[in-house]
Amino acid sequence: MDLKSRRIRKVHSMKRDLIMDAALKVITRDGYQGAKLEDIAREAGFSKASLYHYFPDREALVLKLIIREQNRIIDTCKEILLKNEPVTVVLKDFLNLFLEKIAEKVRFFRAFGDFSGSGLLQFADMAQKHKDLFSEVEAKKDEIQTMMIDFVRDSQNQGQIDSTLDPKTFSVYMLSMIHGILFENWQTEGEQVDLESEAEKLFKFLSPWVTDKNSIETGGVK
Repeated sequence: MDLKSRRIRKVHSMKRDLIMDAALKVITRDGYQGAKLEDIAREAGFSKASLYHYFPDREALVLKLIIREQNRIIDTCKEILLKNEPVTVVLKDFLNLFLEKIAEKVRFFRAFGDFSGSGLLQFADMAQKHKDLFSEVEAKKDEIQTMMIDFVRDSQNQGQIDSTLDPKTFSVYMLSMIHGILFENWQTEGEQVDLESEAEKLFKFLSPWVTDKNSIETGGVK
């Protein structure tokens, strides 16, 4: 690819990010149903017509926004793992990462409505309209979970996580606890959550099964 093509692609990517940032702000503020493309365009500094050059409709814009955030989580997970820190440090970093992302996005997802009702219908409509994009969202979700499973498996093999649960079950339980905090925050209608405190509580819960030593002298219920 020549220099001009790379520059055009970079500018295109920057404009897409500006639009997605604007969509995140407007949807969080006005709710999904209340967020109009013209409002998103105005927030981003574009005309409504120009938005269609980057996204075919609002549903595709939202799904692309979710995929972007998933990619950022994946990239950060890779950075955490590349540091080759002790398992306790890696685990704390993972907990802080996921809790931070939950706190950032909880108001955004609340804008879609109750996930036991209208919110689920919104995403069902997106899945039907943009099957390829929704499949990519699901694939990214699986990729994040696979990274956690591999982390748990490697830690078990090195004697740093002491549990007879298989890696998938252990990681699912761990991620389910993190999602539980999302639900609790959902119920508080946006009340500020102390992320550091929540991460510490989760780590203390998991600590009987986790050690930086290769030989484990004690453990929790397995």
